[in-house]
Amino acid sequence: MSSRSSFPALALRGLLGAALAVALVEGGLRLYFQEHEANRVYWGRDAFIAADGLPYRNPSHATLTLGREGSFRHEIRTNALGFRDLREPPDTAREHRMLVAGASFAMGMGVPDPRDLFHVRLEQALRRRPDWPRDLEIYNVSQTGFNATALAALLRQNVERYAPEAVFLLVSPIAFKAQLTANVEIVHGVRMSPERFGAGTLVDWLRARSYLVMRARNPLAGGLAFHQKRILRTVATESVDPEVTRRQLDAFAQLREELAAQGTAVYFIPVGGAFQASDSLRRLGFPVLAVPPRPEWTVPGDTHMNALGHRELATAVAGLLPSYRLAKRLDP
Repeated sequence: MSSRSSFPALALRGLLGAALAVALVEGGLRLYFQEHEANRVYWGRDAFIAADGLPYRNPSHATLTLGREGSFRHEIRTNALGFRDLREPPDTAREHRMLVAGASFAMGMGVPDPRDLFHVRLEQALRRRPDWPRDLEIYNVSQTGFNATALAALLRQNVERYAPEAVFLLVSPIAFKAQLTANVEIVHGVRMSPERFGAGTLVDWLRARSYLVMRARNPLAGGLAFHQKRILRTVATESVDPEVTRRQLDAFAQLREELAAQGTAVYFIPVGGAFQASDSLRRLGFPVLAVPPRPEWTVPGDTHMNALGHRELATAVAGLLPSYRLAKRLDP
């Protein structure tokens, strides 16, 4: 057989060999990694859906897996509106109802048992006080990854439904940054940049489903930093831009005024690295309930609060609040 006639056979063997190698690597990665570890964005498959007026939200009545490689892994269950809350959204207005809102800290990333979440523990602690109603209800309307602008939009969509007498905003560092997901498309349940290469093609499927593609870009990167660089291509300087921070503070100020016009008080609770902004928030006129974070409150290998942090923060905040009659008043 001539070398010319054997070339197609050799090329075919090479292609088959390469395909087999890719399949073996893909299979090996799937055996070794959980899906949230493969994509390095905390979340497993189909964690997000498109939402009118919001960057995205979690799907309704879903069981979702989240975690961080080498740190934690657990599931969450969502209610009819996609929030991590054991209660379903209320059908009618009533007295003695309040809200907790925020990003991943409030949602409870790193807290497996929903009974340990801040809003649950705060409700329990306040119900034990003789100057607070025993039928107090505190709901959770948090969404991971949202900054102040997105949180304001989230609350505007939900405040009429819940009709709260007060809102407790858990303010994490992401609240003051550029919205990482302000301009995204939800493709195969994954947040992707509209400007990505190969949008609407097989490349999108590979981005969302192939462990090899998800791991191959930068095997040493992890967590949110990788998420910013690979999917959203966020410019690092956006997170420390004073103009961006000012816009987020303006969003909080406008939200506070809008809620005040509806008779709803707002309390700001800095968590994680945002605790350093407590005095600055006070000087700007925001009512702040500041509790210094403790090292034992942090999930190992991550920045989020663990169950102990949620429980103890809720107890501390309940101790800082005045009586129910005064707490729901609008003047700080």
